Amino acid sequence: MSDTELAPQSDELGTNRDLVGKFLENQSRELEIRAEENALRAQQDKNSFEFSCKALEVRAADRREERNHQRYLRYAALGVGVLATLIVAILLGVCLYKDKDEIAMEIVKGSVFVGAGFLGGWGTAQLRKPEPSKRPDPSTGSGT
Repeated sequence: MSDTELAPQSDELGTNRDLVGKFLENQSRELEIRAEENALRAQQDKNSFEFSCKALEVRAADRREERNHQRYLRYAALGVGVLATLIVAILLGVCLYKDKDEIAMEIVKGSVFVGAGFLGGWGTAQLRKPEPSKRPDPSTGSGT
């Protein structure tokens, strides 16, 4: 074998150089595409983080408003109870002042029945209410 047989022909060298050039060009495009994908992933992660932070802020504000609303409802119920008791006490006082003992006794009986019914209903509701750890989360609709 001679040196001319081992040496690549000029046509083959050009083809090999073209293939290597195309290969390098493709590799550089792939690197650019990967860099763009990484930038997009980083932006997506940043957006997800910002969204999560905003969602937590909104949920915290919602829970705060829910607690304030529940507190308002408790105070309103307490106010209605105090007002009803005050009205009954005034009515009893007027009946006793005007010597209407029978009417006063009926008011006391009615108050006892209403109070017993209220306490019985409240007690039953407390027994049937699920434990706090088993209550569904209102924001997700699932338990715990």
